[in-house]
Amino acid sequence: MPTSTSASGSRLHYAWIVAAVTFLVLLITAGVRATPGVLIVPLETEFGWSRALVSAAIAVNIALFGLIGPFAASVMRHWGLRRVVLAALALLAGAVALSTQMRNEWQLVLVWGVLVGVGTGVTSMVLAAIVATRWFDARRGVVLGALSAANATG
Repeated sequence: MPTSTSASGSRLHYAWIVAAVTFLVLLITAGVRATPGVLIVPLETEFGWSRALVSAAIAVNIALFGLIGPFAASVMRHWGLRRVVLAALALLAGAVALSTQMRNEWQLVLVWGVLVGVGTGVTSMVLAAIVATRWFDARRGVVLGALSAANATG
């Protein structure tokens, strides 16, 4: 794996492209994970779901988001970073698409709690740490800080 971050001439080193793509992935997936928090009142109004139910789905989501990280790192090492991240993004895209079809309470917990929780757990700070460690030596702290900011901002 290349770990150098110095650009030859005026060319941008590929590591910075990887960092930029990872930044966007973390930003978007964190935004997807947080969406039900904004939609508590509309979900309550539209479907008659209680705030406790929506909060329970969010709690499952956050729990899986935190618990998946160590396992995601192991899976990334075994199957490869690109393959695992693409699978997680496909899972998230599918979950977002399925959310348009939700009509029952269990569907909310399954889609936003479990599926989105697992997908965003893979694309969490573990991803940021792996990218920063694999691709950067001299600027590792800067990159990890920027990727942390993306995860927090989303």
